[in-house]
Amino acid sequence: YNLSGNYANRLAAKYATTPPINTAGSSTLTLRFRRWLRVRNNDPAVIEASVNGTTWSEVWSSSGAVADTAWREVQYALPDGIAGSPSVRLRWGLSSNPAQNDLGWNLDDVELLGDGAVDVTPPAALLSVADLNVGGSPSHACNVTFTDVVAVRLASLDTG
Repeated sequence: YNLSGNYANRLAAKYATTPPINTAGSSTLTLRFRRWLRVRNNDPAVIEASVNGTTWSEVWSSSGAVADTAWREVQYALPDGIAGSPSVRLRWGLSSNPAQNDLGWNLDDVELLGDGAVDVTPPAALLSVADLNVGGSPSHACNVTFTDVVAVRLASLDTG
């Protein structure tokens, strides 16, 4: 809503809405994205889904203040009746009370996974170093192999 500061007090509901997404052939849908969300008590933040752009089903809503202090990856299963439609729309909403305000929604890396299970298992790393038999050498060649039950997003890997 406001890229240069906090959302306003007494803000009527505002939405960021996707264009229609064709999910024909999918029996389940999982929404995954990164968020940096900060809202005060009584300032509702919501995620909703629709197959017609008129009737909306709740995917998630805040039940109080949310105070993310960094980017956070989240994922939600979409409600029954959404998957398989050729015209799924998603929207992120925000409104506010008359008193306090905060940063609101910040979104990145939005993905809609068809027939995708919610991935709760972190990737595993396997380190292999060939011919490591002499200590104190200045360097050794090594390989790191990452595996996961669903996928590994390369952009999520760092030197840690």
